Amino acid sequence: MSISFSSNSVTLMCTTCGVCKVSLLRDFCNKTGVQITLKDYKFSLTAPFNEGDLACIVPVVKHTDFKPLEASGLYELAQVQLQSGNIEVALDYLSEAVQLFAQVFGPLHVNIANCYKVIARIHHALGDSKLVSGACNYILV
Repeated sequence: MSISFSSNSVTLMCTTCGVCKVSLLRDFCNKTGVQITLKDYKFSLTAPFNEGDLACIVPVVKHTDFKPLEASGLYELAQVQLQSGNIEVALDYLSEAVQLFAQVFGPLHVNIANCYKVIARIHHALGDSKLVSGACNYILV
């Protein structure tokens, strides 16, 4: 089995768009998950590839960041309470947000670290140095 392409279409596209054939091949491989062997391909041929050039095919997976609504809402409520001066309420919201984030993501996640960072800042501002060092140790884990 030989992979060929019409020299009219690819060559015409490369000349009109100013794209190098190697760049076009690299982009195609990145988008489709095709991995080919590393060698100098002769693009002047009508069939520059053969079966042996195909190294493997890797699935291309697209994903989005999942945002738990309840935990994110509690984090935002804590920020609002902090700005209005309700520190105890903000700490309660942050601790609940940490628990919900941990249930969804596990103990090591950037959202949990952000919650602990805010908790540590609050305790630092209040002068609770023991609680600050405990929160910072958890963040470093």
